[in-house]
Amino acid sequence: MKLLVIAALISTAFAVSTIDAQDQFVQFMNVFNKKYESTSELFKRFNIFKDNVEFIQQHNAENHTYTLGVNEFTDLSHEEFVNTYVGKLSTENAAPLVSLDDGIIADTPNDQDWRQRGAVNPVRNQGQCGSCWAFAAVAALEGATKVGKGNLPVLSEQHLVDCSGSAGNHGCGGGLPSNALNWASRNGGVCSGSSYPYTGRDGRCNTGCTKAATTGGAGSVAASDSGLVSALNGRPVAVAIVASGRAFQSYSSGVFTGPCPGNLDHAVTAVGYTGAAWIVRNSWGSSWGQGGYIMMARGNTCGILNNWACTAK
Repeated sequence: MKLLVIAALISTAFAVSTIDAQDQFVQFMNVFNKKYESTSELFKRFNIFKDNVEFIQQHNAENHTYTLGVNEFTDLSHEEFVNTYVGKLSTENAAPLVSLDDGIIADTPNDQDWRQRGAVNPVRNQGQCGSCWAFAAVAALEGATKVGKGNLPVLSEQHLVDCSGSAGNHGCGGGLPSNALNWASRNGGVCSGSSYPYTGRDGRCNTGCTKAATTGGAGSVAASDSGLVSALNGRPVAVAIVASGRAFQSYSSGVFTGPCPGNLDHAVTAVGYTGAAWIVRNSWGSSWGQGGYIMMARGNTCGILNNWACTAK
């Protein structure tokens, strides 16, 4: 039902009248339980929403391989969105990655999807904490644990947010999945999500939580299409991308081709591929994209083939 309502929000022509925009905005507020503190804030959010809906509808009227749609971020200006949800990939004090033990896999299938093999948990939401790096690291380790030991744990991003500062991470201020995985290797693993729940803010490290998965650290991935394919046939892969383009904020479906202006600024998890696209799990909740996922065109779309990609060993 929610998807039908959201689809209805973008069904009109992209020159949105004020009356139509008001009706859509009311539906949007109901669907996403939006509440604003003042009348001035309400009008501000309405005007931003209207501008974003017009951008969405104009894009969808053109000949693209992907569509945009209304999501929980449609009342945010693009600048607000970028400042809150991207730009928290910190390469400071990045440790060198070690080679994968299993090397390049010579014979690879035409497609791979770790969701279908039970190695990916439901999409989670980082909220307004710049912890994308922790979510990418956790998803990579959860998948590697399923592949290596047969069980799929639910691990704690908050454990990494609060405790892995010594590895060069900065909690909600940013970090790197590889730093997080290397820290976990040196400190006995990552705790369960139930013993260390996510709060979406920086906190004091809890050393008494229950460890639920261990790792040998972060393994390197060759910075090429074949290198990422090979790695993805072993387990899910934490990758860095450019997510600051305006279209990325409103991605809804199809194969995303960009544009992707700027530098690498967001960590996500590649969980598979098709002949046309990488299957990428984000950490912005299930209302964004295709249930929280984005299909990104094969090749180096948004910088996905880069030296910051890593697996959990």
